[in-house]
Amino acid sequence: MGDFEKYELPGEVLENLHRQKIEYFLPVQERTLEPARSGRNILVQSPTGSGKTLAYLLPVLAQVDPEVRGTQALVMVPTRELAAQVGQVLGSIKPPGLGHGVFIGGTNMARQKDKLKEKPAVVVGTPGRLEELIREGKLKTAGIRQVVVDEADKLAEEKFRQEVEGLLSLLPSDAQYLFFSATVSREAMEMMARLELDYENISMSRKKVNQDIEHWFIMAEDARKFGVLKALEKTVGIPRALIFITRNAGVEGLARRLTQQGFAAAGLHSGMSSADRRQLMSHFRSGKINYLVTTDILARGMDVPGVDYVINYDVPKDVPSYVHRAGRTARAGRKGVAVTLVEEQKKFVIRKFERKLKIVIQEKGISTEGELVDVHY
Repeated sequence: MGDFEKYELPGEVLENLHRQKIEYFLPVQERTLEPARSGRNILVQSPTGSGKTLAYLLPVLAQVDPEVRGTQALVMVPTRELAAQVGQVLGSIKPPGLGHGVFIGGTNMARQKDKLKEKPAVVVGTPGRLEELIREGKLKTAGIRQVVVDEADKLAEEKFRQEVEGLLSLLPSDAQYLFFSATVSREAMEMMARLELDYENISMSRKKVNQDIEHWFIMAEDARKFGVLKALEKTVGIPRALIFITRNAGVEGLARRLTQQGFAAAGLHSGMSSADRRQLMSHFRSGKINYLVTTDILARGMDVPGVDYVINYDVPKDVPSYVHRAGRTARAGRKGVAVTLVEEQKKFVIRKFERKLKIVIQEKGISTEGELVDVHY
């Protein structure tokens, strides 16, 4: 008997999990099973890639009733890509008769309203679009018994906070609230306090970063970074990598340079249409693209299997950004490497990341022969 039998899930769900060779708990799933099943509000901190999506979707599927028409669970996430991903996972494990829908900005509103006429039991979406649909009376909230807030620290940031708290104010106060995040910020704790919820705080590890990630940094000024990228490929033969830069404006230029050098590369940024972003993600997952250049839009909760390397072409702006970028590799028990290219004046940031995250970031260099070497002082 697999672990997931303990959820008392519908047989079809167990069969779908078994078909995908998912039969045993990851630690976060085991730790949250009892409080989530008992209906308690929880705030869960667990590193990226640790299995948080199933840790909240399985309690949802254990409690929704396929015979009841109407929305019973709502999952809120910060980005369109994460919403689509959660929707895909949900679609792959739910019973065939259970309706669900994904509702995000930048897509056809009329089509989404038509989808709501089917009265999906579980809705997944971004806060702005969900709030809009509720205020227009298209998404009915009276039957919602579970509310999931994924990437809670991101949704508590100033950019989202007013929208998120406005949305939460429209939802039933007696619903169960499941908050999940890789890091739990002061803003997230303050948001929980304003909601006046009694909740259980579950911290899976004092380590904020997945222990299966190896961390490197390489000193390189802007003019040298592209050459270092080529040397990395030559030295370690990177099969699949996510390359993070700071601004949208540089994404397509770097992807173009990579393509010109023979890399199977593309760029993805928030200025692209949802359809184009979905197509690029599909190509990256299928292996048609091996190098995907993007900004922090992709660092939040995106699960792309088999990312061997995360390359910070630009130094992350802060500790949470480093955690979420690095967390795109070494997911679900795999190993991975996070590489940061650092200008001399930003070297102190690496030491700050080490201190705050309690990790070692090994300095590497490129020898005159173009080989990757350890740097020791």
